[in-house]
Amino acid sequence: MVQRMSMLKILVLAIGEINLGLRIEQVHRVMVHPAVFGQKGERLGVTEVDAQAVTVVDVQRQIAPHLVAVQPSYLVLGRGRGGELYGLPLALAPILVEVPLTQVRALPDSYRRNERLGIASHVAIVQHEEQNLTLFLVDLDRLVDPISTSSTRG
Repeated sequence: MVQRMSMLKILVLAIGEINLGLRIEQVHRVMVHPAVFGQKGERLGVTEVDAQAVTVVDVQRQIAPHLVAVQPSYLVLGRGRGGELYGLPLALAPILVEVPLTQVRALPDSYRRNERLGIASHVAIVQHEEQNLTLFLVDLDRLVDPISTSSTRG
């Protein structure tokens, strides 16, 4: 009897050389980038989607501040565990990949305290179009304050 491997569907968000991933269950919608209100040059802004205020997080500013800011074309809306929607602006369209569950590893807490990639909870290396992609899976609840939010273990 052939056993079927458990797979995760991950939406890949390319930001420079770094690939972030969102589990498809977390993705609310991918849309054309709307107007975002807030201080120019700040990491956080706000927009309105379906009569609801959504926090927009400029993850490029956090994880790749050396990159020249590019006008985003897309906004990926993800829902955190508490139900809050977060928007992640992207210049390039996200792609969908399937990742074997056996390839996903939890990041150590010491790595998660890293200011730059503190928003990631897990990592996976997957084959896509004849190249390996390292995916850092985003913990949406750490987007706004990745350093002071700590995981609890019991």
